[in-house]
Amino acid sequence: MAVGLGQTLYEAGTSLSWLTGSGHGLEPSLLPNHLLAVTRYSREVITDWRPRFMLLRDILLVVWGLNLVNWLLLGGALRHLCIPRRTIGLIAVPITPLVHGDPDHLLGNSLYFFVFGWLVSLRGIPDFLIVTIVIALVDSLGTWLFAEPSPNFGASGIVYGYFSFLLFSSFFDRDVISLLLAIVVFMLDRAMLRRLFVNRPDVSLEGHMFGFFGGILAILLLPALRATF
Repeated sequence: MAVGLGQTLYEAGTSLSWLTGSGHGLEPSLLPNHLLAVTRYSREVITDWRPRFMLLRDILLVVWGLNLVNWLLLGGALRHLCIPRRTIGLIAVPITPLVHGDPDHLLGNSLYFFVFGWLVSLRGIPDFLIVTIVIALVDSLGTWLFAEPSPNFGASGIVYGYFSFLLFSSFFDRDVISLLLAIVVFMLDRAMLRRLFVNRPDVSLEGHMFGFFGGILAILLLPALRATF
């Protein structure tokens, strides 16, 4: 999944900072002030990147730590907990997105998680946490209910959830920055839409599909959940 991603990441991030006027020493904002005034995105949140970076970093440290323990000390045993339609699989729902089969699997998902997670977190950390939890629950529970009864695990569903959230938010937000993010995400990896329907023994089709659906559901639920929490 990581092919071509790093190549366009810097340009995409720079373009977004330029457009929002959030960079240091960059050109003035290209967005009219009246658009910046009505956008749901906060310029302070966009420019203060440290809290978002530390949150994403800490999440990845926990995930890598869990998997290193699983690979080196447990012989990969955690993967056998993530089995659809079995009680043990339901109990393991909270860790299903965290477990990965090998370092390559985790590295690819980590890159996408950081990039797409960074873009989602431009809304602010509370929204990022709500969106992530909704996607993770929809993905894990949907996979547990409908996938084949063999180990299903990994963060690909969350990655696809971020992808759909960023891609379709502009239809519901009617927000100029949401539209810009949708364009950036589509440019970063439009092939994700095609890979969504890949069905191979080493790929969880249900995990990708329910993660993608979870991102759309997160768009619909976010206003109510934001008001509640």
